[in-house]
Amino acid sequence: MDFNYQYAESTVRPPEIETNANAVYLRKSYEQITRGEGEEQVTYWTYQEAKLAQQEFSEYITMITAKNAIKGQNDSANISSLVSGQSTNEFYQLAIMEAIADLYEAMTLGS
Repeated sequence: MDFNYQYAESTVRPPEIETNANAVYLRKSYEQITRGEGEEQVTYWTYQEAKLAQQEFSEYITMITAKNAIKGQNDSANISSLVSGQSTNEFYQLAIMEAIADLYEAMTLGS
């Protein structure tokens, strides 16, 4: 799954994953820069940002979980690291539960 990352900047370092009612923002490649001179210096964060619909993010989480299951990796740790540092709201809980259910179903069908 490819995302359309755009360069963005802010005076505050935004979280790597941010969600609201309409979208989920994925951010990466943070760099801190300072502009201005003397007391007029302002620190900025530059980064790449992709905007996803809630459904698109849910599909992404499911895909990552499935890929990790095929590779034999620890899915709980990967999901936790994906949302670490973020407040876990109902959306994340539902996405994680759906991914675990899909993984369980794939494992029981394979046995």
